[in-house]
Amino acid sequence: MSEEIIKVLDVLAEKFGLAVDWTSENVIPYLEQLCGKYVNYEIATSVVWLLLGIICLFIARQTFKLTKGFIKKYKEDDKSDNNVWAIFSGVFTATLVIVGLAISIEQIFDIVTCLTFPEKIIIEELKSIYTSINS
Repeated sequence: MSEEIIKVLDVLAEKFGLAVDWTSENVIPYLEQLCGKYVNYEIATSVVWLLLGIICLFIARQTFKLTKGFIKKYKEDDKSDNNVWAIFSGVFTATLVIVGLAISIEQIFDIVTCLTFPEKIIIEELKSIYTSINS
């Protein structure tokens, strides 16, 4: 385990009033196991969010078809309320596409990071905990 991580963990332990004996045989294997579990948790949550992003894109596909239908009906009958529905469903479709793509892209990068450089995920989490303690 890198010295920087140990230093951050020491500072965090001090903030909680704990003393960690790094020479103990149990500490390092436990921390490695804990880090592995956290990375697995991050992958699992990213997969769930990725699925939600994909669901948004599938719903957007259906609402796009609906929007096309409203536009077609509006062109046939100019006096109908289909123009309002076409605009509303078009905006809703565009919003779903943007949200779905943003969620999906973000979560794909999180999964890639977890698989290729899991230490980065741990360090970022430790930094966020450290800054929230100091705030």
